[in-house]
Amino acid sequence: MSGNCKVLENEQDWQNEIRIAEYLEFAWQCEMEKQPKFSTFDYIAKRGNEVMAFVEIRCLNNAFDRYACSYINLKKLLEARLLESATETKCLFVVEFTDCLAFCRLNKKLRLVKSLATWKRRNPNELDELAMIPMRQFQKIHYAVPRSLSQASR
Repeated sequence: MSGNCKVLENEQDWQNEIRIAEYLEFAWQCEMEKQPKFSTFDYIAKRGNEVMAFVEIRCLNNAFDRYACSYINLKKLLEARLLESATETKCLFVVEFTDCLAFCRLNKKLRLVKSLATWKRRNPNELDELAMIPMRQFQKIHYAVPRSLSQASR
C-alpha cells in the first residue's frame, strides 16, 4: 500500500485513512492503492490489475446512530455516478464512526443541502452543496476498529 498526504488533510487525518485502508485490505482481500493528491477518491481497491472500487474514506467522532444522515460533497457524488454509469466499477464511501466501520455505494439519488459555516472545520467560508446519505444505506463492516494502540488495549 502506498500513500501521500493530501493538501487539506492534517497528519492525524492521513494516519486514520491509512489505518482504515489497511483494515479494508484485510476485510475485502484486496489491495488499497492511494490515489494521487487531487483525485476525486482517496483509494482504489483492486485485485491484481482489476479495479474493483473507488473508495472515499472518512473518520468521524460520532456514533453510527447519532444522526439520521451522513453527507458527501456533491462533486464526489457526481463523479461517482459518472464512473458507475460508464464502467462496472463501484464507488464506495467508507466511514469510521466511534462504534463501527460502515460503507455505502454512491449510486443513488440523494437530497442536497447547502453546508453551514459551522460544519466546516478548516475554512468556514467555503460552503459546499452536500448530498445527504440516510444511515439506512450504510452497511456495517466491523464494530471496533481501534483508532490508536491505547484504544486497542482497552
